[in-house]
Amino acid sequence: MESRSDKNVQATLLAGHTPLIILQGCLDEAYATLLINSLDKSSPWQASFILVDFGKVTQVTPAGLRHLLPLISQLQDQKKELVLFNLRTDIKQTVCSSGFDSLVMITPTLQDAILYAQQPKNTNKGLAR
Repeated sequence: MESRSDKNVQATLLAGHTPLIILQGCLDEAYATLLINSLDKSSPWQASFILVDFGKVTQVTPAGLRHLLPLISQLQDQKKELVLFNLRTDIKQTVCSSGFDSLVMITPTLQDAILYAQQPKNTNKGLAR
């Protein structure tokens, strides 16, 4: 298992070569830059899915989410998908009200995120968000 850490962003390579990004703190514009840097480092891992743990995220701002849009577009061009999990109710509400949930997959737990990533591509969108 490979692991990297940058302040409040920790990146780990799970068995099966799936990147796991663990976030902590407030996801605002400045913090989004740290996330982008971590995800850019994830790109060479060649995984179709990047799992992002929001369990320790205390707040999400619309500006922070907007700052991630170019990265989401880049990942989609590379046929990669972000799978967010462990979102608190208020954070999930912000993600959904901003429309960001249409660009990523949201699952309740790490286990659900792993199961989602293991399903055949054409059936993935059938899981509940």
